[in-house]
Amino acid sequence: MVLIPAIVLAAAASLQAVEIRRIPATDAGQGVAWDGRYLYAIDNHAIAKLDAETGRQVARWEGDPALYPHINSCTVDARSWSAPRPIFRACR
Repeated sequence: MVLIPAIVLAAAASLQAVEIRRIPATDAGQGVAWDGRYLYAIDNHAIAKLDAETGRQVARWEGDPALYPHINSCTVDARSWSAPRPIFRACR
């Protein structure tokens, strides 16, 4: 069991998200990662790279569903973009 202090719960309850922009991304069924310039829309066996300013798709990788039945998500940080190697090469 994890105990969370009441002050943390109260602070979290007061947070609100504000939508500032919506970019259509058919491949965003599982999630989206952002590296500061590009969005990566992730689906079960596909990843699309979108220009964050225009929303235009600039690259797309689609894997064999038998080999990649479910890609849950990806992570982008200041040093690397984390995904299975064939996907990484296709989306750079």
